[in-house]
This record gives sequence, structure tokens and C-alpha cells, in this order.
Amino acid sequence: MIIFLVIVPIIVLISLVILFYKTNFYQNIIMPIKGYSKMPDGIGMINLGSTYSMYAFNAYKELNLNGFNCALPHHSLEMDNVVLRNYSSKLSPGCIVAIAVSACTCFYRYDINSDSSLYYYILKRSLIPYSSILKQVSSHAPYLRRPKVLLRFLKDKVLVKDITDYWDLSSTAEKEDLNMKQLADCWIKMFGLKNLKSIDVGEQLMSIVEFNLNQIDQIIQYCILNNFRPVLVVPPISQKLYHFFSEEFYSFFLGEKLRRFQHDYNIRVFDYHNDPIFICNSRFFCDGGFRLNKRGSIIFMRRFLSDLSSNGIIATNKTLSNDEYYKKD
Repeated sequence: MIIFLVIVPIIVLISLVILFYKTNFYQNIIMPIKGYSKMPDGIGMINLGSTYSMYAFNAYKELNLNGFNCALPHHSLEMDNVVLRNYSSKLSPGCIVAIAVSACTCFYRYDINSDSSLYYYILKRSLIPYSSILKQVSSHAPYLRRPKVLLRFLKDKVLVKDITDYWDLSSTAEKEDLNMKQLADCWIKMFGLKNLKSIDVGEQLMSIVEFNLNQIDQIIQYCILNNFRPVLVVPPISQKLYHFFSEEFYSFFLGEKLRRFQHDYNIRVFDYHNDPIFICNSRFFCDGGFRLNKRGSIIFMRRFLSDLSSNGIIATNKTLSNDEYYKKD
């Protein structure tokens, strides 16, 4: 009887764990990093960056590009550096490395602002800053922190096949405005800013800016040393988000810094933060102004490829001249 009382709960627990890993809920959690396990050799183009980049460069397949989207949610420049070095053997000589940045990128630190569990799926623990065995175990077994998720099979979520599926693409203009206000407020709170217009941010935040600029510097140097072609890219946003920033803020924390790298390393900078195609077209975004939807990504990447070509940087693309999404606009 005692053996029965011990064995049955163990069997039930194991069964619940097995069911959990089969749920759409769990598959949706790891969806952004599923491609890493299938990353091919000889990649001709990759993009680094965080959420904004993950959505902006979400059309490699649609454009038939030999590329890979390395961007991840809540991703820092420090982790861009780590991911690039760890997967550089997958890149072909002359690979285009798009270092994607946004106005608040240089405020973001992995240890301070994020502790993403996704890294434990794609990197060795020794490569992850501030890692621990406990965090590693917890990342692969989230039910240890939240036991209730083991019952997700009873009320599962819809399976997400593309990152744009996370969003309700039928949002109203009012909802888009609210999304962008909440995003701006989130950044202000996260980074301890007065607003997104003043450049007076204090010494502590400026030290983080310098740390991140050094990360970009290291990424560029690593690319040049390994015969990759680094370019700096600022993905587009819409007016619904742009109006929260001052041009002084953008220029001081991003524009001037990018021009410095352009001068020091003679690399190209492609800045779409105020691009006329996107700035007044919130319909190209999932949320109204920050995360490009599929159509927006296709249009943006086609534009980016064209600009690369105009600057003598060619990316093989069989469908570049036959993009029906672009011809509609």
C-alpha cells in the first residue's frame, strides 16, 4: 500500500510533465528560438538585435534569402556579442551582419533589465553572463516556479506559428495609441528616465551607454576580423511612437554614436527611424508603431536590400524584383 501511494503520485507527476512539454503554451514560449537548432551552414546574412529587430527582419523566408534572424525578445547588445561569436561558424565569408539598434538600445543591460531564460536553450551556461545552474534548470522546467502550468493541457493556448500571431492585427487606432503610450511609459520606468525627450539622464545611465557602445565596437571589430560585413541598422517606427521622443534625444543617444562608428570603421549606417514609408503608416505594424507586421517586414527588408545594393553590398535574393507586397504600395 505504501509503495502504491508513492509510485502513483510520481507517475502522475511524470505524466503531467510530459503533457506540459507537448502543450501549445510551452511551444509558444520557445518559438522564438526554435530556428537556432536548425541553423544551416553558409548563412549569407544575419540580423542582431532585440524585439524591434526580431519583427523587422521577419521575412527571410518570404524573400527567399539565405539569412537568419538572430534577434530575440529582451535582447541586449552584450548578448548580441555573445550570440554572434557562438554562431559565427555558421556564417559564410562576407556574411552581412545587420547590427540593429533603436533609440533606447544603449540603456539596456542584460543583468539589470532582463534575465531571459531563452538563452539557456541556445547557449552553453558558461557563455551566459550572470548565469547559474538554478536558472538553467528553471528555464527548461518553468513548472518548478509555477506548478500550475502543469495543468495547461486542460486549457491550452492557440499555437503560434509566427511571431506576428502574438498580436491582434485588427486593433483600432485608439488601441494602437494606447500600445505606444504604454511602451514609452515602460521604457521611462525601466531606465529611470524623466521622459524620452531630455538628454539629462545621469551618470549611472551614461555609464551603461558607454558599456553598450563598447559592445557595438567589439561586434564591429569581430566582424571585420572574421571577414564579415557589418552594417548598422535602425528599424522603422511610426509617428504613434516617434512623437514621444525628441530629435535631440534620438540624435544624442543614437544618431551621433552611429556616425562615430561610420567614421571610425567606414561602415554603412541605414537609419529608418523617420522613414516616410513607415512613419505615417501604422498599418505596417502589429502594435501600431514598434513591431512590424509581416507585410511591413517584407517592405522594410526589400527596401533595406535595395539600399545595401546601392552601397555596393549585394545579398542574393531570388524574389527581390518580384515582391507583390511592395508593388501594392
